[in-house]
Amino acid sequence: MSPGSLTGALHISQNGTLVSGTTTVGSNGQSVEFTPGSAFSAGAAIQVVLDSTAQDTYGNLLQYFSGSFTTSGSLTSTQAKVQAVNPFPNATNVPLNTVLQIEYNQPLKASTINNTNVVLYENGTGTFLTPTLSLSANGQLITIAPAGNLLAGSQYFAYVSYGAGIVTNIDGVPVQPYQLNFTAGTATDTVAPTVLTVAPPNASVGIGTNAAVSVNFNKAVNPVSVTGSSIQLSGGSVTEVPSSISFTPDYTRTMIVPQAPLPSSTQMAIAISGVTGEGGASVASQTTHFTTMAGADFIAPYVVNSSVLNGQTVGTNAAFAMQFNKPIDLGSIDGAAVGISSYNCGYGPQFQVPASVSWSADQTTIFFVPTTPLAAATTYYLYSDFMTDLSGNPQQNFCVSFSSGGGTDTTGPVVQQVSPPSGITGVPINAPVQILFNEALSGASLRGVTLKQGSTVIPVIASLYDGDKGIQLLPLVPLATGTAYTINVTGVVDITGNAQSSFAAQSFTTGTGTGLVPPAVGSTNPTNGATNVAGSTTIQVVFNEAMDPASFDPNNSFTLKDSSNNVVPATITFSADYKTATLHPTAPLTGGGATYTMYVGWNSNPPLQDLGGNPGGGMNFSFTTH
Repeated sequence: MSPGSLTGALHISQNGTLVSGTTTVGSNGQSVEFTPGSAFSAGAAIQVVLDSTAQDTYGNLLQYFSGSFTTSGSLTSTQAKVQAVNPFPNATNVPLNTVLQIEYNQPLKASTINNTNVVLYENGTGTFLTPTLSLSANGQLITIAPAGNLLAGSQYFAYVSYGAGIVTNIDGVPVQPYQLNFTAGTATDTVAPTVLTVAPPNASVGIGTNAAVSVNFNKAVNPVSVTGSSIQLSGGSVTEVPSSISFTPDYTRTMIVPQAPLPSSTQMAIAISGVTGEGGASVASQTTHFTTMAGADFIAPYVVNSSVLNGQTVGTNAAFAMQFNKPIDLGSIDGAAVGISSYNCGYGPQFQVPASVSWSADQTTIFFVPTTPLAAATTYYLYSDFMTDLSGNPQQNFCVSFSSGGGTDTTGPVVQQVSPPSGITGVPINAPVQILFNEALSGASLRGVTLKQGSTVIPVIASLYDGDKGIQLLPLVPLATGTAYTINVTGVVDITGNAQSSFAAQSFTTGTGTGLVPPAVGSTNPTNGATNVAGSTTIQVVFNEAMDPASFDPNNSFTLKDSSNNVVPATITFSADYKTATLHPTAPLTGGGATYTMYVGWNSNPPLQDLGGNPGGGMNFSFTTH
């Protein structure tokens, strides 16, 4: 945003009266923070208006915005309410050594915390127990400690302000009465929960300043123990204050949203210390780090590749994969709707196909391997809803329908492109090797993919790309100049377990140096804005240097889409010098002035690149048919 346009555009009122204060702009100009000149009054109605005179740095006017909230009321007149409890409401299998906790949002009067006003009832024996009650130093947390272990399998309730008993805040205002129901398990629990995932993950970079923190544990945690101190987010000179802390229904995942945007281009720390399980055992302390980008990230993640397409028929032994355009918070699968279903894109969990779930190392691709064969001749859906990226943006929902055939699929993956191409010379000595297949591969089957100079195997780092359909070999040191190398591809299997078709070794020869200049698009046919384009046309893009053919994917990096954003099925060919790439739609384009857009390395994963591995060519152009 343009800072100068905000002063007169931002209006803050309290109970209908404008409030003065200071306005600052942060997050690379993408956030606005208002600090009132004096504190808001208790229980006041605050309205926020950012009118359409606000402009971005290009002079575009803002879409009018308004919102409102109410500040907390005075303690002398406002009822205290419960904000966290342990165990969580209606929990089952609660450890027998659990100490109960009920936390209010205001300090309570200590003299009202007694066994008349606060009770613990055990249903199995129909008995009101006499637990030890205590109040925390800040007066907000009631601790209810049973005299011994809970009775295995019994139902309990704890009640604050039971019957005629009244608990009050420090000003004598009765609190919100509260009943906590739960069911005891069969054993004590002295084993602490462990951290499964943290988002943003350790060492991640380019995280939006609007990011939240999420942590997944291997079992339920004590909600009272999760605070801005026990999961602390800090960076630079800032320790973030939570605006909200929330949990999934099973309390194994917590999400903490900061009150203000994170500092830009800053290394942040997530320090976990003091979180406990229901039984009181403390999670091992740990600290991870991530680095923010210059501003906010509001780009929603979406599926760029799936291993099955709409209308496709697969074997009953099929496995599945979905690749997103950016890394996903792995823990967000808890509470999301993701998988394979025999009914309507997964709505109705009873129709979901049991499957094992795993992720690619870069957290962009999720794999599903059904634990039992699919039913024959049945319609299924591969779907994903409600997962989030590392900045907390919810995904664009995804669903494709497909059918199972009458038997298993034994067809293995087939090589589509290899780079450097067979027989090419003058290859930069910094060239990576890439092999693109027609389907997703098993990452455990790469041992037979090698780069050799004569009989010597070149040390490389092997990884998967493009929704795990491609294999990349990155030499640990630059290749020798003027030298012939051989690419060998054997033993690769797809995610279903089918072995690759045979593939003859291919050779290339290096040139005299490195290639460090990114490629650029020289021309296109059709040109941008062209009209009356024949439905039988092919789309050509000419680059200024030889390109890596294995980085070209008609569903991702070199893609034609119709006006509804559907990918047009196509194949790709190259000129002999690999400077011209041609997309061949498998069916004629729709006529009558239909609009199509060609995406050339536009926000693709991976990007288009030249033989030296330099990314480039990010652009798009549109045309209409005859």
